[in-house]
Amino acid sequence: MTAGDWGGYSCWHRLFDEVCNRRGHFDNQALAAEMCRLSGRSSKEDFDAAKKKLRQWRAGKRLPLRRNLAAVSQALAVQDDPELKHNWERLYSVAQFRQRPVDHQHDPLSAASAPDSGSRKINRWDMLAAVSVLGISASVVAAAFERSAMQEVGYAAHVRMPVGDTRLVHGEHGSCDGSPPAWEALVPDLPESTLGTFSDGGLAAKMVNVCGREMTVRAIRFTATSAGMEDVTLLQDPMRFEVLQTYEILPLDFTDEKGRQ
Repeated sequence: MTAGDWGGYSCWHRLFDEVCNRRGHFDNQALAAEMCRLSGRSSKEDFDAAKKKLRQWRAGKRLPLRRNLAAVSQALAVQDDPELKHNWERLYSVAQFRQRPVDHQHDPLSAASAPDSGSRKINRWDMLAAVSVLGISASVVAAAFERSAMQEVGYAAHVRMPVGDTRLVHGEHGSCDGSPPAWEALVPDLPESTLGTFSDGGLAAKMVNVCGREMTVRAIRFTATSAGMEDVTLLQDPMRFEVLQTYEILPLDFTDEKGRQ
């Protein structure tokens, strides 16, 4: 493989397709067979399912699960090229974030904005007009719509990720009736980490229990640079970061989004 030219790709599936081609996998026969071998699968149904998955991944129609990504990474010897490995994991993380479904669990207007059978869809302006009749502040409703379109962040005491991955790991809300803090205000209190770096994650939506509602917060992003495990205190909350060289290879998942083989 030609070294030094993997940084020009902006989509994981295009990088994946190019790696396949350079490895001689212009069709998916041999690669599907190798993936089945790695996962201990040997039936014709498994082989056909693997070929279908590969076609979808190369076309950008779907993104492989982490366990499948590890298998295809090994089959293509991605780990042998540090530049390829870095861009491979970076673009996969970007694609994974973009495909994350929006969770309206905490959106008080999600049920009202979903159309019932036989009724017309309620749009944003219909909703604002309706709530103004009820005496609800239009600015409050507009803020709720704005948060529902934002990226979301939560808090987990144990964060497990591979080297090269980047994700939102926490968020600061400031006071319950105020605006989220500026990034510069958080920097002095950020912990030191030997496994990666913290950076500004921008604004995000987060359920804040002490305030009893979802709020706009300043998100904190963590980029893993070295493998290992360490405990830190972030925004006064204990966190354990576990950074792996790569995700462990598990049996391939050949089921589709509806659970069918």
